[in-house]
Amino acid sequence: MHMRSPDDRRGFQTARRVVRAELRARPLFVLVFLCAVTAALPLNAQEPEPPNDTSEQLWLNLILARPVSEKLYVEVDIEHAREVSGEDRFRYIYGTGMVEYYAKPWLDLTAELVTGRNRLTADEDSIEVSVRLGTRFHLGNNVFWAWLPKKNRPEILPDRKYNFGVLLRYEHRNFWYSTDRPSTADARFRGRIEFKIALNKPNMGTDGVWYLMTDLEGFVPLVDDEAAELFATKARARLGFGYRWNYAWRFEILAQRDRARETLEDEIDVEAHMIDLRVKWFF
Repeated sequence: MHMRSPDDRRGFQTARRVVRAELRARPLFVLVFLCAVTAALPLNAQEPEPPNDTSEQLWLNLILARPVSEKLYVEVDIEHAREVSGEDRFRYIYGTGMVEYYAKPWLDLTAELVTGRNRLTADEDSIEVSVRLGTRFHLGNNVFWAWLPKKNRPEILPDRKYNFGVLLRYEHRNFWYSTDRPSTADARFRGRIEFKIALNKPNMGTDGVWYLMTDLEGFVPLVDDEAAELFATKARARLGFGYRWNYAWRFEILAQRDRARETLEDEIDVEAHMIDLRVKWFF
């Protein structure tokens, strides 16, 4: 009878541990795959043909971020977007200031102030001022990660290879127009499921890490019972990749799809496709 040598037994045990690790990680990749499929498929399977008026857009974001302390993080997001399809193409530029407070390792509190100018048509512009208040729940704890505390400021990161969270926000929007149209205001609830996973490193805090990210977000208006758009709904799906060059610089590209309907009786339709290029600078 052939007896395994100690080296053979160690090799067999190592291979078994690798297989078990792959099996444990498989549900994460299944989740990512399902999110990607959801983003790619239309909501209404009975109407496979895409609408003729789908908007194609390009978004550019420059994000300035600063972790102030172990409990506080602030950022400014400068966003420019323009429509690249159709005849009367809109464009806008926005600035969003955000403050995050880390109440618990699994709980974040967020507040945002949004200001922007939209070119709606050749004859009409609008100005928006909005406020968002929200809460993010993490599946698992976040920890502080600072490789070189004397050189870099600490940042909040998950204590594992992936992060799964739920972001719930209340949003109040105000619009003023350059024409005779009266100003408008509305409020809506936004709920988002977020998932991010490091692809080539053990965690998100390592320089040179590539990561995959995806999320699904729903928008529900909060209006009076008499309002015609009481049942208006909107869904947004995003899928993309990011690269952390070093502590200061991160780069991301996202494909995004919006789908909406105005009333309960309307068909759910594709409203817009976007490509979002994002640069983050931590200082």
